[in-house]
Amino acid sequence: EDLKARQKDREYECMKLRSDCEKRISTVGSALVLCLNIGIDPPDQAKHAPYARAQCWFDPLSCTSMEALKIIGNRLQSQYQFWQLRSRYRQLLDPNVSQIQQQLTSLRRIAQRNRVLMHYNGQGVPRPSKNGEIWCFNKDYTKYIPVSLYEIQTWMGMVPIVRGAASHTSKEDDRQDHHDDVEEDDAEDDVIYMPLPSLYIIDCSNAGRVVDNFRRFLQKRRRRKRRSRNILKHMGGANDGRYRRHRRSTDLSSLSSSASFAGATKSKKLENIPDSLLFGDALFLGACSSEETLSSNPDFPADLFSSCLLTPVRTSLRWFVLHSQEARDLYGYSEEILRALPFDENSHGKMPWGGRANQRDTLHGELNWALTSITDAIAFDLLPADTFTKLYRQDVLVASLFRNFLLAIRIFKSSLNLKPVSVPEVPQELILHHRLWKSWDLVVDGTLQRVRHALHQRLPMSSFTPLKLSPRGFFNQQLVSFQLYLSRTSSASLAKYAAAAAAIDEGNAKEIEDEKQRLLVLLQQRRQQQQQPHVLSKMRDAKRKKKDDGGGRGENTIIQHDDHHSEYCEQMRLLPPPHHRRRRHNTHRALVAPLQLPIAMQSLLSATHRPYALRLVALYVDKGLPCIKQLFKVGLYPYLLKLLRRPKGCLQASLSIIWSAILAVEPTASTDIIAKGYILFFTERLETLVATTTATT
Repeated sequence: EDLKARQKDREYECMKLRSDCEKRISTVGSALVLCLNIGIDPPDQAKHAPYARAQCWFDPLSCTSMEALKIIGNRLQSQYQFWQLRSRYRQLLDPNVSQIQQQLTSLRRIAQRNRVLMHYNGQGVPRPSKNGEIWCFNKDYTKYIPVSLYEIQTWMGMVPIVRGAASHTSKEDDRQDHHDDVEEDDAEDDVIYMPLPSLYIIDCSNAGRVVDNFRRFLQKRRRRKRRSRNILKHMGGANDGRYRRHRRSTDLSSLSSSASFAGATKSKKLENIPDSLLFGDALFLGACSSEETLSSNPDFPADLFSSCLLTPVRTSLRWFVLHSQEARDLYGYSEEILRALPFDENSHGKMPWGGRANQRDTLHGELNWALTSITDAIAFDLLPADTFTKLYRQDVLVASLFRNFLLAIRIFKSSLNLKPVSVPEVPQELILHHRLWKSWDLVVDGTLQRVRHALHQRLPMSSFTPLKLSPRGFFNQQLVSFQLYLSRTSSASLAKYAAAAAAIDEGNAKEIEDEKQRLLVLLQQRRQQQQQPHVLSKMRDAKRKKKDDGGGRGENTIIQHDDHHSEYCEQMRLLPPPHHRRRRHNTHRALVAPLQLPIAMQSLLSATHRPYALRLVALYVDKGLPCIKQLFKVGLYPYLLKLLRRPKGCLQASLSIIWSAILAVEPTASTDIIAKGYILFFTERLETLVATTTATT
């Protein structure tokens, strides 16, 4: 019975992993909100020459302000169209409130339950306010008009979710609501408003304020709904439509006061809701935290964050040449090399000699392909499986932007000392120091060395084929590393590592909760000690009195040092201990799922690397059940399904091994094979094997 139960659990887990691989959502609408106000600096951001002024790699002062604004809008749209061509793009160039409302509501009506993107560049208006407002213009362009994030939430779409109050209310919540002189009925349903699938990209100073206030307004929506329901019941007018209309008309007006805004976070339960539940399908990418200001370094464009997300290869090369310590000291690269690399994603006439990013057989395409593989592998190594699937396997545009967000973390934290923000959060320190960045630096360095060698020959760059300059050896090296991993790892050791990683996963949640409770107890003890006169402070007062009476100075200095030392020790005790279990979990997961697995998946896109990569995947799957689970988690299942359409002869043996292992642990995958019409591959394969066996006998 235990064996049957374990087998059912295994089949259910594999079925869930397969269903997660098949979930898809698309970004069907994008609002590009550009509040630049070219030629006029915002009142709270004084600029002094030299400063960064390029937007979308275009100097806005090279022409009139209206022409520059249109060019920047077209460039931004073309950059987005490279990553997602079929989305509806709406350019909002220096808009007013009514234009933003009209376009956002229109895109949400068209998208329905799909994702809507809002790209906000507010570098020409005041910073986001602490009360939860971003800025735009009035119709005459004479004033800055605030737009509440509460309104933007409504325009981008909110869906009510009703669940029984008895399943999630508690006595603490009832006591918390007593200060409003209302009583909560445990049997009544609680309505929670969750945002529909959306993506917000905030490129301005203090971008973290948008995320913080968005979170507070989500909490306030839930609390206001609860209070509104209780007040209606208390007044005996729960069915009074006039009161409901009055409540709707006063919701937005009451948000401007800081007192009502502060009251939105009084509930302890609302403050403790994790972002994964509170934000729902709303995703955020911000240029910096709530108290940081964007850099005005003239070596980079003013919209550096957007450049990292939309033109990652060009931005990474520029950062490597101008701000990488190794590039400056060891290789002596200069801007001459950058001028020789025409990576223009917006060229519509002639084809640049470096090619486009979507052409893998060109220099630009090869670099973009390598960067995609590296960032994908970093995310797979550091993020939880559910977060990785949500961000990198369900939406093409979201996956591309969050991959490039890892590059933005590296550039912003290493050179600008800024911390980009995101929802869901990612471990930025681990991303910054990940070892795969060395592989990317090696790819970039090899490319720049070839370009510099071509420049020294004093020949036009167009005379050199891109293949001679492309980093052709990157994928070969990674696949060789994958083969070495497979040759040194046995099936028994993989099973042991997988069991250890699963056990640590179960203990991580309990360990984090225990740590939180311990820190709360220590903080409470510290507050109690601060309320009482400290022994060392009494001794210090005595020494000071003795000094006033003619005592020495040295003893007083020692006492002050002891006092500061005790406070320092007390603060150090309050710091969270290092997460040894989490580090050990990452180690075991890296042993079960090597870093080269996502890179091998990207190698399957190339006909050159596909046979070698597929053979390695077959050897990896043959190691046992833990490897098959990682195959689903990394997202290889859809690729393997497509390869069954018309596989070449060199791929059939590897595909047979892989699909035999998949069907052994997940029999319901046969429904996908039959639905797609790929059953012919297996019948032809069996006929070939039968004919070969008959001829041999």
